[in-house]
Amino acid sequence: MRSRRSRALLELLDLSGCIITIDAMGTQTKIATQIISQGADYVLCLKANHPTLYQQVKETFEQAIETNFEGLEFDYDQRVEAGHHRREMRKVWVMPAPQLGGLYKESQWAGLQSVVMVYRRRYLWNQVTEETQFFLTSLPCNAQRLGRAIRCHWGIENQLHWVLDVTFGAKRIHRGHAPENFTLLRRLAISALNQETSSPRSIGQKSSLCGDELKLHDESACQCGRLLTYYGSFFLALTLAISGVYVLQRSLL
Repeated sequence: MRSRRSRALLELLDLSGCIITIDAMGTQTKIATQIISQGADYVLCLKANHPTLYQQVKETFEQAIETNFEGLEFDYDQRVEAGHHRREMRKVWVMPAPQLGGLYKESQWAGLQSVVMVYRRRYLWNQVTEETQFFLTSLPCNAQRLGRAIRCHWGIENQLHWVLDVTFGAKRIHRGHAPENFTLLRRLAISALNQETSSPRSIGQKSSLCGDELKLHDESACQCGRLLTYYGSFFLALTLAISGVYVLQRSLL
């Protein structure tokens, strides 16, 4: 279902020259084929929903790191960033896909050129967290560039989730289908409010002003007021975000 929805949305966009990043649920051979056919490149997150391929890539990188990539072609980049009372170290390794000795169903991944491993260690004020992720990409073996594309994807997700939690109180509704329904409405509202540039205000301030102008004081009615005021042409961008699909301009990387 999600794969069909993502493909239908991508068909509506001019993707030529862009890099498409998608989370693990959208890592499908048909989506990869469509992205390539529309003149774009992809960076697809690889997780255990592709168990054979995931295990093959994971074991290959683990063995390569143990031998310091002896005799292998690869590219590497490391970054350290600090801010918001935390420090994050990221390491990116990239290898050409043919070097892995025949990936599982490799021929079905249109345009596949490289596989990527990203290791993240975050130093928070009260804990240290670690995470390792793998990616399939149609881009060549360039760790710095791929690291930026992946970082952009994470940045978009983190910003959206922060606004949902802080501005709209996304964790306050728990009954039945209400969380899913209100998530859809909130993300639509956020997408619309981000497009309103006539006033240099925060998302929360814009939302409050919208409710005041409509003279709606009930919380649920105010949510609908925000939605109706800004609905316009923003549904496509919102639905792409819900699907975990992000379109990155190649020039920004």
